[in-house]
Amino acid sequence: MTVTLSYGSEVKAEMNGDIQQDYKKTMALVKAEIEKGNASSPEDVQAYKDFMQKYPEKDINALMEKNLKANLNEASQVTSKQELGKNDKSVNQLSDGSLVVAESTDSEDTSENTGGITTYAAKKTKSGKSHVSRFTYTVYGPHPVAKLKNTTRYKVYKTKVKITSVSAQGSSSFYPAKLTKLKSKKLGNNTRTASGITNFKYTAGLPGKEFLRKYPSVTTKIKIKSHKGKTVRYSVTHKTRGI
Repeated sequence: MTVTLSYGSEVKAEMNGDIQQDYKKTMALVKAEIEKGNASSPEDVQAYKDFMQKYPEKDINALMEKNLKANLNEASQVTSKQELGKNDKSVNQLSDGSLVVAESTDSEDTSENTGGITTYAAKKTKSGKSHVSRFTYTVYGPHPVAKLKNTTRYKVYKTKVKITSVSAQGSSSFYPAKLTKLKSKKLGNNTRTASGITNFKYTAGLPGKEFLRKYPSVTTKIKIKSHKGKTVRYSVTHKTRGI
């Protein structure tokens, strides 16, 4: 059977063929579409939709369960060497075909300043202004088996960063995995370098048979670079560990 993709590519595979190879080809196409800016996630790509409809749910779940442990171990190795800045995005494909998508946005939080949110990517700001930094880390295998989110709201001053809140709202997992937020905290608050950190517990398995347990964390670090008058230059970086 031949599946014709909307953007001119083709994935050829028999219905009883190798789902693993079909999956790798499909996710390679998905990666390309995300990197070109045509999609923000696999769900936006027709190739992914076709793949998910092509195979029975039980086969897709079996594929996910077979690869899950190796995926997360490999993803952990990838992210341990990676750090995202402001308004940044990375897409990595794992050896089985699964994708790791990390994305960050940093903007002035005008919900406190003037009553809305702007997408302005600040490299500098006025002392005392409120900002919000959002980071999302997702492993698609092929379902979003792990989605870690960290939202840090903060104010930048001439000599300190004041973090006002840290949230993991929107974090999720897909059966047979379970993601639990353990704690969100502020580190180094009211100093030149402050971090908003969320710690999670991630487990996977069937009732009475757990086969995976991890304790990942997501860190958003805000650092004062310099100031001149009321203008403050600063940096924001994001790091994922343990998954």
